Amino acid sequence: MIVWQTFAGGLALLMVAGIVVMVWRARLVSMLVIAVLTVGVPAAGFAMYAVAPGPPPDERFVGALALVLYGGMGLMLIAIRRRPQARTAYELSRENRLAPQVFLGRLAFVLWLTAMLLVLHMAAWAVANLVVNIVWMAVWIPRRMRMKASTSSVDVAAPPDKVFEFLTDLSRWPLYRDTQLVSVTPPGRLANGTEYVVRVPVPEALKRAVRPRQMESRYKVSDVVAGRSYSATLEDGRVRTTTNIEPIAAGSRVTRRTEMRFPFVQAAQGALVTAWTTMSSRRDAETKLLTGVKKLLEAPAD
Repeated sequence: MIVWQTFAGGLALLMVAGIVVMVWRARLVSMLVIAVLTVGVPAAGFAMYAVAPGPPPDERFVGALALVLYGGMGLMLIAIRRRPQARTAYELSRENRLAPQVFLGRLAFVLWLTAMLLVLHMAAWAVANLVVNIVWMAVWIPRRMRMKASTSSVDVAAPPDKVFEFLTDLSRWPLYRDTQLVSVTPPGRLANGTEYVVRVPVPEALKRAVRPRQMESRYKVSDVVAGRSYSATLEDGRVRTTTNIEPIAAGSRVTRRTEMRFPFVQAAQGALVTAWTTMSSRRDAETKLLTGVKKLLEAPAD
């Protein structure tokens, strides 16, 4: 019995240590949430077994689960070895491709931990583990729960046509955007169908979790109304920014509305938690952008 108590206690300590290391390295609230959801209940259950053990488990089932775990770790190591080692920018498109794999990997680990709890005759803890994770995932099924929006605006002492011309002129972007323009197709001003790739600095809150210092993303422009508005949508459709320019007595009011619509698998992995925690930096970036536009358009002509 001492052997299985030690085994269960060791699993609990490994899980707690894993949570501490992951959260310390990334410093992300979303990482803490997902880590606790994944191993919190099992770690508590294994610790309970170490303190007050029940009947010993069937060694055949423990061995089978160990083989499954080692096999999964082997596949993960192979995937890591195939991953490109050096990247100059964190590509959002790559994150989107990997999201289903990460989601399925976490789900498989939750089921493995649940099975291990059952093997240790801790059915109540196994059920609790499933319920906690099912409830978490069910929260993100409604689309409205996976949506978030923010709006920023500024009044500019310039007519709408002039403001629109300025904003859609890509050669002016470096003057007020902290953005590196990688490519534009077709070349020229923003118009319906324009696709462009940009790199922006990684938000401060993500710097410990993302090694490259820049994030790369591809956008497509649509709904262009000359002199009034246009929209730019991230290639996977989850982020859409609409810029509206309306006439006012003092000139123009520029309003930028960003709508985020996260896929289920990304929301279930804590994407909305990350969005909430980085919203302040996003608002600061939008304020800086609009302030720059206002300053440049209202500057006296040379």
